[in-house]
Amino acid sequence: MLNRAALLTAVPLAALALISGCSESSASSATPAASTSSSPAAAAATSTTSTAAASTVSPAAASTTSPAATSTSPTTGGGTSPIDEINWVNTVQDCPNDGQKSVVQKVISADVTNDGTPDALIARTCEATTSYFPSTVEVFDGGSLVTEPARIGTLLAEAGPTDQPWFTGLTTKGTEVTVTANGTSGKKGNACADLSLTYSYRLTGGKFEQVQRKAVDSPDCLPVG
Repeated sequence: MLNRAALLTAVPLAALALISGCSESSASSATPAASTSSSPAAAAATSTTSTAAASTVSPAAASTTSPAATSTSPTTGGGTSPIDEINWVNTVQDCPNDGQKSVVQKVISADVTNDGTPDALIARTCEATTSYFPSTVEVFDGGSLVTEPARIGTLLAEAGPTDQPWFTGLTTKGTEVTVTANGTSGKKGNACADLSLTYSYRLTGGKFEQVQRKAVDSPDCLPVG
């Protein structure tokens, strides 16, 4: 009886040992399979997706955006000033004496009204029989019709009776206009221009006003006429 009991006890223990061994081997073989099969595939998929996205998106954005921005640039900035189409001799103010003709000294294009359209500044004088005739600078709005240029100011007009300015140059900065001229002090007669003059004008409220006058004496007669 003792031998049979020992045998019966040994059989279940052996069976348990076999079952336990199978379970441990199955678990140890399943775990490596999961780690080796999933990780490389995910890494490969990630690297492939990133490379494809980078190579597909970047060139398309660069090639589409840049030319479009460049092609629109030449269309900005407004048109060309039509001042060359106008006969300014017939447009500037008439000379005061009968039969006296206007003489255009300089035609300058500048946006002094600050509206984006070039305006016309015309330096003019009149034919003179004795000595010389003072200059003026007439300003015409570039936004007006070519057939009917609108005069918006006449510079040097207020200085004519005393300084008798003879136009020598002009510069602009925004709505400010600076005119240089040779003129007379009266000390050496009207035929001798002994002053180097600089006038500054500013457009304010649609009207040009003189904001500065500078006169420098010259020991010699300056060129006029």
